[in-house]
Formats: sequence, structure tokens, C-alpha cells
Amino acid sequence: MMRVYPRKSTVGVLLAVLLISASLTSCGGAENSARPGATNLTVEASGAMWVAYRDGDGAWQVLEGEARYMLELEHPEGRYSVAHVCAAGLDEGAGEEVAREVTVSLLHTTLAAHPSVPTPCADETEDGTEKDFYALSGIVKGLEAGETALVYSAFLADAVTADAPGYSLAGFTTGEHDLLVTVQQPAQETPSAEATPPSKVLVRRGVAVKGDETLDLDLSRAIPTTFKRVDVTDVTPGSEVSSSLSLVTERGTSGALGAIFSERLDAEAFSFDYAALPALPEGTTYRLSVESFSEDAQGQRLSTSLERTFMASEDLALSLPETLGMAELSSDGGRPTLTWSAYREGADYTLVFESSDDDAGETRYLVALGAAWLPPGARDLRYTLPDLSDLPGWGDTWELRTDLFWSLSARAERENEVVTASRSSALPETD
Repeated sequence: MMRVYPRKSTVGVLLAVLLISASLTSCGGAENSARPGATNLTVEASGAMWVAYRDGDGAWQVLEGEARYMLELEHPEGRYSVAHVCAAGLDEGAGEEVAREVTVSLLHTTLAAHPSVPTPCADETEDGTEKDFYALSGIVKGLEAGETALVYSAFLADAVTADAPGYSLAGFTTGEHDLLVTVQQPAQETPSAEATPPSKVLVRRGVAVKGDETLDLDLSRAIPTTFKRVDVTDVTPGSEVSSSLSLVTERGTSGALGAIFSERLDAEAFSFDYAALPALPEGTTYRLSVESFSEDAQGQRLSTSLERTFMASEDLALSLPETLGMAELSSDGGRPTLTWSAYREGADYTLVFESSDDDAGETRYLVALGAAWLPPGARDLRYTLPDLSDLPGWGDTWELRTDLFWSLSARAERENEVVTASRSSALPETD
């Protein structure tokens, strides 16, 4: 019996905030325009319980209804802020619905960086329609005794052997998808087979799915690999590291070519091998990801990571980025305030504030601070959550309570790498 393994996700809550600002696109729908022909900010106000915006340092203004708004900004540098509220897990209480989980997202950026803003919330309503998902299955042909193949889609992986060569993957929608097959020795029965660089790789691009499909995969068309080396330095001794180097297709399917999972190191450097192809197939790239986790003397959680996308099959030498400096949570007029030292020039920041209890549920604020919105050249940064409680439609249960958990993340680009560094408050001890 073959096991089907969910793909590992490296995108956490902190990066989810950045994705809000990194995927801003215009959406269709009704429009409210301040002045025809003006350079405006587009806000898609549908999907959220509550939406408001701020022009520069002006007053917050609530957007009513679910229209697509075209808002003329007057700030000379196009600085603006948008806040929206999502809620989940509604309970009946005191004659009205009370959300068990509230997320308030705030984006602070500029018109030049992001001319449009969506306000996405998970849709828990039932509209009577369901999206169709299909399965793809078949036989992996050409496996030899002792070999294990991992068949990857964009969201699942299935392990097969010569004795049991059938694979099955679910969750496909109608359209074209990519598959990757990696072959390792010796045979493994768990996803740890990914830690062994594969000896060959098969790439199938543009697999058409219209329903449940059968597709056999022939390894006679697989590409033999050679091993290359990755050397990583500037590791904090005692930290826990993980790394992966994958082949990634244009449709988002990735297969591991080499990896180290959750290994605690006492050294300042480590190395691992990856499987290199003589030439990358069309529509594919290499993607390297390295992460390090540690704690400081106060019990705060520190992490650093880097991602590099590249095309050449070569040995790599790289260093982990420096950790994020000290950050301090305080209160300004009763509002949570975080102060910290700037990480790097041009860095974006994400902040998370959370509070929860058994009665009121969980409240989370996700804050994205764009580099262009921050004061230029500032070394000491400070952010206070805005007080939105007096605005029309604001919910009393959307405010944070005491005993906050907070986290801060910085993201910056250097040459062909994206680096991140984060720090979070110490987690409370549990019995």
C-alpha cells in the first residue's frame, strides 16, 4: 500500500503577510472613482467584514459595501494604509454571532509600490457550488530493485518502488499540471528519501487533466544526475538548521534534489550534496532554501533564512544572514507598540500581534510595512497599532487583550537571494 504525503509548506504566518503585499493585483467589479483620469489607488473591498483606508497621515476612512473603489491619494509620495477584518468560527452569543477567530490585516505601503489592494478572507459560506478535483494515477515504469521513486505534483508526493510501482495523486483541477519524478537509492518508505540526492529525474510538463486521469511514467526518459555541493557558513552554533534544494517547474511543482531536515548543529558551517542536471529542462529552475532556528537568553525565538533561485549546475558557497536585532514591546496610550533597529536598507517588515483566551477566542493583527512607506534611512524603527475603535462598523471584540504574543520579521533582497530574519516573543510555559 502506497502512502501519499502532503507537501511541506515553508510559508508561515509571517510570510503570509508579505504575500498580501507581493500579490496585489487589480480585480473586476463595481467602481467608485474620486475623479475620472486621476491616478488612484484601487481597493477591492469585497470578501472582508470591514475595510478602511488612510491617505498618508490623514484620518482613517471606512469603505462601505463590497465595491471596487478607485481612491485618489493626495499624499505627495503616495503613502497609504489599508486595513481589513476577516472572521471565522462564528458562535451564537447574547443573541448575535460572535467570531471565535478574528484577523485584522494592515498594509502600509505606497502607490508606486502597490497601486491596488485585495482584501482576501477565507470564504466559509456555502453557495451550493463545489469545485471539482480529480485524481491522477498510473505506473512508474523502469524502476530497478532497491530503488525508490517520489512522484511530485504541486501539492502532494507519492513514494513507489519496483515491487509496488503504482502512484496516485489527488487534488487536481481542470487544466495543465506538471509532474516530477526523482529516483533514489537505497529504497526508502518515508519522505526521508528526499534527503538522498536522486540519481535521475523525470520531468513531465503540461499534463492535461479533464477528470480522473491515468498516466504511466516511463523512467527511460529520465535525466541522469551528478552530485554538486552546497557549503553554508555563518551558522550560529547550537541552532537547528534545515535546507532543501529543489527543481521547480513554472506551474509550481517542486521535487527535492537534496536536503537536510531539522538538524541541530554545534558547528558554524555545514554542507550537503544535491543532484545536478546536465542542463535544466525548459520551464524549470533550481531553488535553494536554508533556514536556521535558535533561542536567545530571554527565550525569544530567532530565525534566519535565505532563498536563491538559479539556473547553473554548480557548487555553491553561501552564508546565512545575520539575525534580527533586539525588539521590544511596550504600550503607547494603551496601544501595543514595537520598537526595533533597522535590519537592512530596503527591508520590508511584518509584525504579528496575537491574543487568545477560552471565552473570547483568538484575535490576530497582521501588519505589513513596505520599505518605501518607512522613514528613509531610519536606524531606529517604531510602530504603534492604530486605534480604529471609533470608526463606523468597528467591532468591540476585535481589540487585542493582554498577554500578547508578538513576532517581527524582516525581508530583504541581496544580489540573487532573498533573506529573511525574524524574532518572536518567548512562548508561555505549559504544564
